[in-house]
Amino acid sequence: MNYGVLVQGELTIIDQDGRTKVVHEGEAVVEMVGTVHHGENRGSVPAVLYMFYLSQEGLPLSVPYPEMEG
Repeated sequence: MNYGVLVQGELTIIDQDGRTKVVHEGEAVVEMVGTVHHGENRGSVPAVLYMFYLSQEGLPLSVPYPEMEG
């Protein structure tokens, strides 16, 4: 499970089907683990996100998915 808080700016999270969720400053983020997605800063200020990653040793935090790269 990966979670955090957006402390500055805005973050748009896009899933593989094109659905979006906008996270605003001060809101919590629970990352979609095991699903294809990516985040974009579509706002006018830098996005600052404090994340906490809980994982097993040796597992990557992310896996590239070329079809989703911008």
